[in-house]
Amino acid sequence: LEQAHKHIKESEAWHRALVENMAEGLIVTDRCGVIQSFNQAAELIFGYTAGDIIGCNVNILIPAEVREDHDVYVATYRSMEPVTAMGGHGNIQGLRADGSKFDVEITLQLRYINGKRCNIALVRDVSHRKQAERAIQQKNEALARSNAELERFAYVASHDLQEPLRTMSSFVQLIAQRYHGNLDADADKWIAYIVEASNRMKQLIQDLLSYSRINSHGGKQEPVDVGNVLDALLADFSIILSQQQSDITHDPMPIVIADPGQLRQLLQNLIGNAMKYRAPRRTPKIHISAERLPDCWRFSVRDNGIGIEQKYFDRIFEIFQRLHSHSHYAGTGIGLAVCKRIVERHGGRIWLESTPGEGSTFFFTMQATDANISTS
Repeated sequence: LEQAHKHIKESEAWHRALVENMAEGLIVTDRCGVIQSFNQAAELIFGYTAGDIIGCNVNILIPAEVREDHDVYVATYRSMEPVTAMGGHGNIQGLRADGSKFDVEITLQLRYINGKRCNIALVRDVSHRKQAERAIQQKNEALARSNAELERFAYVASHDLQEPLRTMSSFVQLIAQRYHGNLDADADKWIAYIVEASNRMKQLIQDLLSYSRINSHGGKQEPVDVGNVLDALLADFSIILSQQQSDITHDPMPIVIADPGQLRQLLQNLIGNAMKYRAPRRTPKIHISAERLPDCWRFSVRDNGIGIEQKYFDRIFEIFQRLHSHSHYAGTGIGLAVCKRIVERHGGRIWLESTPGEGSTFFFTMQATDANISTS
């Protein structure tokens, strides 16, 4: 009998130590909400000692303005029969001894202890997590506002800005046609500069409009045969490829989940980028491949062009960022920014590896399907 009592005492001591050293606050109340037990974690969370709080109603730990909600929450579980499952789970506000309020996650269980029905609450201070969630929500709301503002700007760019630009461009071209050779050489040169600048501005506005509408005007994402998209794209490039004597090859391509139009634009921009930045006195060679990863396809577009220094790897994906002047390479500096925006809309990522003078490889990922590799 003494041995049995010894085991019981040891077991009770072990359970007390377990309760006192739990990372979660443990609060036990009777049927009326009077606190019967309050472990060390609960003391740290609420700022009360067990001696101060035991015998008080649990409402002392809840701000006055939310006590009614808490009472309803507890009443719901008082009406239930005790169970062995985890019990109720929810989030409420807590009130510390110093009067500060904070976010609490609570798991409530109903049990019989010594023949009396009790409420056992496991309490976690989730204020830091809630603050992080609120910060993310605020950033998402700010991003939504930014996208809405960008969409409004796109409307202005497509109407209010393009109309006067078209008028100016049309009249300058008329002047160039009608008075070419009738003015001095400087005048002809200056008119040509104006025509070139207006055409560049027109292209810039169109590219900016396309960039701004990637998210808001994107099509449905569906299974797409990348091989078919690539073959159609290379057919469109055939004349330029012939003129440049470029060599473009690709491996068998998969089927992915994508917006067909945006996937085509993505590949078009990456291939066009490789063709534009070809190395002098070297036959352009471009190869497109795809590798299956556990949860996606990783594509690569490899070229033997001029390459890019590592310090510019992030910069080239930013809008309006150019590494070369217009006199060396045409363009608006938006193409790769469009690629990044398209890939991110599809839940993927894009990056590159490059060696100056040897070439670059652009990688991007796309969501996989269960379909087989296409035959293209």
